[in-house]
Amino acid sequence: ASERLGRGGDGGREHMDLERIERRLKSDVSVVASDSKQAKVRVVLQADEHGRRINKERDLPDERSLMTVDELFGQMQAEAMPVYYTRVPMGEDAAPSERGFETLLAACLRFDVTGAVVFTCRDGVTRTSTGMVVGCVVWHVRNGEAPEFLSQLDPERPNYEHAEFRPVIRIVAALGRLGLEAKQVLDDAIDKCDVLVDLRRIMNRCRVAANGADTDAAAAARKKDTPTAIARRGLLCMERYCWLLLFTAYCTEQAPVDFTQRFSAWVRVHWKLRPKPHDMVLA
Repeated sequence: ASERLGRGGDGGREHMDLERIERRLKSDVSVVASDSKQAKVRVVLQADEHGRRINKERDLPDERSLMTVDELFGQMQAEAMPVYYTRVPMGEDAAPSERGFETLLAACLRFDVTGAVVFTCRDGVTRTSTGMVVGCVVWHVRNGEAPEFLSQLDPERPNYEHAEFRPVIRIVAALGRLGLEAKQVLDDAIDKCDVLVDLRRIMNRCRVAANGADTDAAAAARKKDTPTAIARRGLLCMERYCWLLLFTAYCTEQAPVDFTQRFSAWVRVHWKLRPKPHDMVLA
């Protein structure tokens, strides 16, 4: 997945691009499976903590049992199983595109508030947590359950652990009461989904590590990445948080009117608040 800074974080991929890639992969594996001399295929299952690829041998499946994810869910639906599958491409540490947010919202609105929505990604951590936060935000606004209202942010005394960085404060201030309410709803959702990764505090952890703080966590981070790479990740996470904040404000405003306006249209109205890579700063 692409990790470049900015809205290109989804690598330029769309849902159908990935479906075509999977169908091509299935075709390639089927060709190998049809060769009687080849009983196994070497595949990359995952990467270790240093990013090295781990190759393992796996028996080739029977060609009839080899399906893409889309085909698997299609088969379950054909058997009258009430399950649905939605794919939203996004890069590691990046936010979904505006279309991606709309796709996630549509998936969450498919069921009532008692329905179950499961999120996952390649590693089951960062993008999974992002999807969980989006789902939790949508549940909050649909259920009419809002956390205690945040009264104000103090730009002179920011709490970086609470993501009170300048880009965030700018959005909250511009939206007024809606911005304060949206930040509280978003932070409450993040707190409920922070078992894997804390999408709010990660920016400050990157800031502290990149600035050379003498703590165990900061030292451990610098063993894996350079201060420049750590700071870059913090900026990516900042941009993601800002987009999540805008999406939460949109949901808070639009839920009472059944989301009559699309998120992309709402963002065009608030175009001055669009998070831009060059506006991101860990301060």
